[in-house]
Amino acid sequence: MASRNGIPAPQHRVTIRDIAQALNISHSTVSRVLSGWQGGSISDATRQRVVEWSRRLGYTPNSSARALVTGKTGNIALFTPSLEERTGPHFARMLDAVERRSAVLGYRLLVCGQIEALRGSGLADGLIVLGAPDLVDGAALSPALHKVHVCHLSTPPDHLRNIICWSDFDGTRQGTEFLIAMGHRHILGVWGNIAPPPSPRGAKVEGHRAAMAAHGLVARERFGAPSSDQVRAGYLLMAQCLREAPEVTAVVARNDYLAVGCLQAVSEAGLKVPGDVSILGYNDTILAQYAAPPLSSVRTPIAAAGELAVELLHARLQDGAVDIPGRVLGTEVTDRGSCAPPRPGPRGKATRGRRG
Repeated sequence: MASRNGIPAPQHRVTIRDIAQALNISHSTVSRVLSGWQGGSISDATRQRVVEWSRRLGYTPNSSARALVTGKTGNIALFTPSLEERTGPHFARMLDAVERRSAVLGYRLLVCGQIEALRGSGLADGLIVLGAPDLVDGAALSPALHKVHVCHLSTPPDHLRNIICWSDFDGTRQGTEFLIAMGHRHILGVWGNIAPPPSPRGAKVEGHRAAMAAHGLVARERFGAPSSDQVRAGYLLMAQCLREAPEVTAVVARNDYLAVGCLQAVSEAGLKVPGDVSILGYNDTILAQYAAPPLSSVRTPIAAAGELAVELLHARLQDGAVDIPGRVLGTEVTDRGSCAPPRPGPRGKATRGRRG
């Protein structure tokens, strides 16, 4: 193997002993420099040489050895139990943000779908839980494992601790108000496979109903899962609506999957989006950007929440704080043109009649 300044490059993983041998100094001196020790017995020149040679030889710290010395792994774990969540485009927005921010702050990211893997394992210093505060209750996690929850809550409490959240109630209310402001009065909520309120997942439904009721309007709704494929389910629910409630001029969907299915049903019925029917998705994922036409959608702050969770975990790990103040982030409508004011008069009647 090639040598550097007459010193053969090691043929194994570079250790502090290799650097010490190359510089003819003690390995304890190298260890102190690379661990950030600021004692005055090591000269600046020696520190500079150690850093330079560690780079030349391609030295990378042994995380296991460092954990034994410092009691820290340098890892942050991201936990969500749902396979559908972990493989979906909404989670992908958060994962990208969390991974980038973790790297900037010097952490490695572990993605985990089984909380048991973290119980007493010492694999991570901090844990981001994509879910409500009670999701990991009873998991017997180490008290030393700092946790921050990222989740949606129907009504965030006044005093949040270790939670970064947003309100899905506010999100669908905001989206429905967006359509009402355009002049829509016959708005359909396509909710798919969730139970109606007061189920824990009913916040979106309640937000939509609240906006409709505030304007004296009737909330039309479609529940159920006619297909395990959410796009197909949205298609079937929308097709049923077009047959049974032709007066509907706008749709609020529980997520972008359902909304894309609604787009397909409207198109196959010979109708136009947004000319005949306006459609609003939820979560503002990559599906919304590349739908045809591009889909307006309520954007949740899942990426910003994930990034903030990393920053708060980092602060807790630095100062040892037991709790951190929680944050409530807002939602917003991303308008891509799939929503427009309803046409005056009997819109689309002739077209719908020809389609049978």
